[in-house]
Amino acid sequence: MQRNKFTKGEDCIKKYERTDNPFDMVRNAFPIYISMDSYSIVIKDVTVEELEELRESGEFDRELMTCRPIMNRDKEGFIKLFTELINNSNNFLCGLFYEVKKIIGVLLF
Repeated sequence: MQRNKFTKGEDCIKKYERTDNPFDMVRNAFPIYISMDSYSIVIKDVTVEELEELRESGEFDRELMTCRPIMNRDKEGFIKLFTELINNSNNFLCGLFYEVKKIIGVLLF
């Protein structure tokens, strides 16, 4: 019996099994550019400074975003949290940018 060749999905799974960090496959696809009419959105790696910029510019009620308790932190506490999130290999954190430069959101999983 002759074995069938791998399909693209199976080939992707084989690559996933060989990576040390499962998020490496996704990171290798960055940056991702999305254009809608005159808008341009980019999904790419995010830095601690960009996360702090987004936090400081946020004028929204954090209580409405989650059902979990929110810890009150100072600026240094947030920088420490962002650094830990970015450096943790079990997390995947990327930013949503408008026109490449202005951070407008974050994806975390």
